[in-house]
Amino acid sequence: MPKSEEIIIAVIGNPNVGKSTLFNELTGGKQYIGNWPGVTVERKEGKYRFNNHTIKLVDLPGTYTLGAFSIDEKVARDYIIEGEANVVLDIIDATNLERNLYLLIELLESGANVVVALNMFDLIESMGMTIDIKKLEKTFGVPFIPTAAVKGQGLLELSKALIEAAKSPKKHQKVIDYGSEIEVAVEEILRHLTKLEELTINPRWIAIKLLEGDLDVIERCRKMCGDEIVELARNLRNEIWKKLGKPPTYIIAEKRYRFIDEILQEVIIKKPEEKPTVTDAIDQVITHKYLSIPIFIALLWGMFKFTFDVAAPLVDGIDILFGLLADYARSSIGIEWLASLLADGIIGGLGSVLVFIPNIFFLFFAMALLEDVGYMARAAFNFDRLMKKIGLHGRSIIPMVLGMGCNVPAIMSARTIESEEDRLVTILINPLIPCSARFPVFIMLAAIFFSEYEAIAVLSMYFIGFLLAAIIAILLRKLVFKGKYSALTIELPPYRLPSGKSLGIHMWNRGVHFLKKAGIIIFSMTIVMWMLFYLPPGTEMGGPNSYAGILGRMIEPLVRPLGFDWRIAVALIFGFIAKEVVIDAFGIMFGGQLELLTTVLTPVSAFALMAFILIYTPCIAALATIKSETGSWKWTIFTVIYELLLAYSVAYLIVVIGALIY
Repeated sequence: MPKSEEIIIAVIGNPNVGKSTLFNELTGGKQYIGNWPGVTVERKEGKYRFNNHTIKLVDLPGTYTLGAFSIDEKVARDYIIEGEANVVLDIIDATNLERNLYLLIELLESGANVVVALNMFDLIESMGMTIDIKKLEKTFGVPFIPTAAVKGQGLLELSKALIEAAKSPKKHQKVIDYGSEIEVAVEEILRHLTKLEELTINPRWIAIKLLEGDLDVIERCRKMCGDEIVELARNLRNEIWKKLGKPPTYIIAEKRYRFIDEILQEVIIKKPEEKPTVTDAIDQVITHKYLSIPIFIALLWGMFKFTFDVAAPLVDGIDILFGLLADYARSSIGIEWLASLLADGIIGGLGSVLVFIPNIFFLFFAMALLEDVGYMARAAFNFDRLMKKIGLHGRSIIPMVLGMGCNVPAIMSARTIESEEDRLVTILINPLIPCSARFPVFIMLAAIFFSEYEAIAVLSMYFIGFLLAAIIAILLRKLVFKGKYSALTIELPPYRLPSGKSLGIHMWNRGVHFLKKAGIIIFSMTIVMWMLFYLPPGTEMGGPNSYAGILGRMIEPLVRPLGFDWRIAVALIFGFIAKEVVIDAFGIMFGGQLELLTTVLTPVSAFALMAFILIYTPCIAALATIKSETGSWKWTIFTVIYELLLAYSVAYLIVVIGALIY
């Protein structure tokens, strides 16, 4: 291929194999985020130059197999089998070959041109193991490149292998002999498939998938090949099942794992001694039956304490800067309405939110640290064990943990759940998990009303959110979605020391994404809110006779039992757009002096307000995602109604109990 031609690399691998780290190391963190055509699954791409070649990496969703049980898996498989990439880079965890080699077998059977990155190879020696790489390469017929993405090791050799593979592609047809019954059936199907000239997908792979009863391939084949081949495969599948007493799916899987076991006996030259590893020792505590949840709570408290304390000087500096800018705008602009727009609207409103940006960045840093170390997988495992005892199915836990970042991708992640009932329950409870957009509001109220206990006040919101999500899930499963609960299958990766570069990239990408979203939404809403607070002409800025004040006073009777006045009502209305806008509204109403909230709220009503903001209707983006993922206005409207009622009930309960003890 010409040197100037762009090489497209599809990056695939099991979850927790260091795929994101390796991707970031190769591309320098320069990523392009979009969606796959026709679906809202995130598509991440990155480019880098090597030896006069432009290498484009397309990061596919993590998957254990080339099945299509979820939208993510279907996206990954379609991209592989349609052959859009020059090379498929399969990233394998060198410490867990048994699980990872299964995907490699399927990739080779699909006819893909594969290069393997044997990642985390630096851990092999510490585990008392050595791997015969040449034996692996001879067995599979593809290059295996040892890498340690966290340390940046092996990337030079990997890039060379990718370019070489793109220049001299290898197509694989047969990796495993599945036994006479399966192989005879495969050959029978192949005799019909090879007659189709327009067939672009590896026919042997199609034949195997038809015998496995893969519904997606059956439908695809029906459109390409007609009903004859589909019926032939169905009859052959039934004959094998009847003759061997097992469905072909099980036989094929058993053959693959037996093949892998035989390989491992040859390539793992020195097996590890039967002694606990450091990971095992730590997990004795982290996943302990009684200690795991207290440890999780302590880590969350530490995370919030970290975001408060470390960010405090930056927050104060930004607050002072915006205060000076507002004073300068008022004193230097002679046109009253323009001065008010800049000082009270844009600077006062936007500044009230941006002052908390350091907290957001440090929150994302702390979350990235817990993820990269390997703790978040344990958190999901620990909560699965707890939730199952109270009736909540396990597969909800991963989206719930992801929801702490943003509810939108967390709701999308429910696609990995096979059961439709479990998926819907997961989607409907996810908005109860406090996302990063609510975090600045919690910080603001906690700093003003609970100055000595900010971390505990914020932590309590997460506790309430997870508790309510569990309760609602139980009610939905008992009253609406009756049936069996799904089990949670999750791999616990070994603990690793994260690289500073990887943490920085995660923090920066998520923080900038939040900043862009907040900047666009809040800036536009600032103009709208300023007009509503400033008009009609002659009214007091942010006063009760402004358009916003009139709207707030209409709703005030509804929220007065919660200890809220019309100003709180107005802020909550604007919070329907995005939760950060609540701070923006307060900033405009109080001229950027958020501490004036103490004239409106007591500590009890402030805590009730935090709970109300935690629970009441999700933002517009989350609602749009619920509509998209459920395909139903019914469930979208249901989410709005039940969360409003729940928010009001919880806030009222806090006010009643608070009046008794405060």
